[in-house]
Amino acid sequence: ATRKLGAFLSRQSGSVSFDAATAPTFFDFTGLARAFVRKTFTVPKGADRLDVSFAAPTPVSPIRVNLIDPTGRFQQYSSPQGNGNFGHVDVNLPMAGTWSAYFVMAPTSGFNGPVHFSFTTQKFATSGSVSPSSVSIPAHGSRTVKVSTKLAKAVGDVSAAVQVTPTRGAVVSVPLTLRTLVPTSKQSNTFTGVVTGGNGRNVPIFGPAQSNVYYLNVPAAKKDMTVGLTLDSDAGDIIEALLTDPNGQVASYQSNVNFDNAGNPQQSNGLQLYRRSPVAGRWILSLLVIDPVTGLEVSQGFHATLGFNTVKVSATLPNSASTVLTAGQSVNVPVKVTNTGLVPLTYFADGRLNTTGDLPLRELSGTPQPIDLPVAPGIAPRWQVPPDVTHFNVAAVATTGVNLDLFYTSGNPDVYAANVNNSATCNVDAPQVSPGLWAADIGQTGPFDGPAPHGTFTISATAHGQLFDPAISSTTGDVWAAGVDPGANTAVADLLRQGRAAAAKISEGTRLATSGAATGSAGSADAAKPTGTGPITLFPGQSTTITVTITPTGAPHSLVRGHLYVDTFGFLTGSGDELIDLPYAYTVG
Repeated sequence: ATRKLGAFLSRQSGSVSFDAATAPTFFDFTGLARAFVRKTFTVPKGADRLDVSFAAPTPVSPIRVNLIDPTGRFQQYSSPQGNGNFGHVDVNLPMAGTWSAYFVMAPTSGFNGPVHFSFTTQKFATSGSVSPSSVSIPAHGSRTVKVSTKLAKAVGDVSAAVQVTPTRGAVVSVPLTLRTLVPTSKQSNTFTGVVTGGNGRNVPIFGPAQSNVYYLNVPAAKKDMTVGLTLDSDAGDIIEALLTDPNGQVASYQSNVNFDNAGNPQQSNGLQLYRRSPVAGRWILSLLVIDPVTGLEVSQGFHATLGFNTVKVSATLPNSASTVLTAGQSVNVPVKVTNTGLVPLTYFADGRLNTTGDLPLRELSGTPQPIDLPVAPGIAPRWQVPPDVTHFNVAAVATTGVNLDLFYTSGNPDVYAANVNNSATCNVDAPQVSPGLWAADIGQTGPFDGPAPHGTFTISATAHGQLFDPAISSTTGDVWAAGVDPGANTAVADLLRQGRAAAAKISEGTRLATSGAATGSAGSADAAKPTGTGPITLFPGQSTTITVTITPTGAPHSLVRGHLYVDTFGFLTGSGDELIDLPYAYTVG
């Protein structure tokens, strides 16, 4: 038979008041006093699964739950990580009767407010059919059984099982995932879903998160792809999203923390992802809800739109070998940009040559080298990898045996290298290596009779890809260049070093962007470079003009070919999205 969890047998949701300072207490297994509030609920007969979720607006102290069954036996316990204020536990084949949920917190937490909860039970239901319904299999033989089932209308995965009952022996359960893909057949496709609070899964650098994962088949020959998402009720939760391409690389990583017209951080009710020229194939969309959440609800819905060919960027660039630009004389080209997304987005221009080569990347954590071994807590070297890179190399050289773990800051991709002669090297090769922040963990190779020996190491990183065009500048500057030469854009480099704290630092006085339009004269020879604005923020539907300046530096009669990309960038995630490729070509006069 095939089975999955069916309709809810019972649902109970609401909230209880919890004043940690005055609530009764008990001593836990470590001897610490814990304040608690008790809530009873009923589990009906025949339930196959009990699910308990809860949240509280308490980011200063973790909250947990203990579940006690009708006989007084301890059944389940949530284990929050960090300042987790959302929790979830479940119980298989729960006993019918009156249960008790004990919500627990430190009495010194200072919390006084509601704890929101949801108690649900479900029963297993038949899902589809198998044919034949029974088979006779000789010793060492095999038989084929066909499983037929219908997919759910809602996108996402449903966990099911094919259960095999032998004549003698225990039932064998074979996992079965029922996967409904995100629709991609139209120019604009919509879907909905539900997100909950963080579950304590450790995301390197950025903290715990809860994840929803969706799959989509991208058709061929699309100029661009975008996913826009809005939360239905509470914009206070920080939500991030990733698009992973068929090669396993992250193509886009953005969040709902954006910037207003004055360049100050602003949290919105949604986010926007882009990918230029997406390759055809199976893509993955992952949503991450970052702990701590607001705790104002146990879960909330979202609405999302997946669209193709929505980017609105235009410019008239020189694009012919017969176009002659005089060496040393500047030419200003206006690039018109319109925000076609659902949320504020920060834009900039990125000029690259057709030529590829090695790009030495600057380490952005600011930790002086050599770095001491064992590595002190909190030290994680990191680098910003620009788009249009096909090879990424990180090498650590030490005075003792070391191993190296290199990872994209969303957690994946992740590459490991073992010690070789007191060194370790990680390589990432892909049609496009995940653009954005990568970080490294360096460990010492044991075992040791005692503490790990003291030592030091140095670490360096190189990317191979399209070279930056030194003849191209713009009013927005180039965020990607800060990863190669932080001195070229010190404000941006500082934000990249600070990672998740960047948004908070912006409010302390670092002006990032404005929404005013830059100006420039298209094709005006030897024009003065317009005043820089920095990366420029546009609200939905708003347009502006970025002025790109070409100042040829090559030898006379040399042909220059390149690509002007217009990108968006999210400083919370440290990643950006290429929207469009505007090729250019000219001969140096």
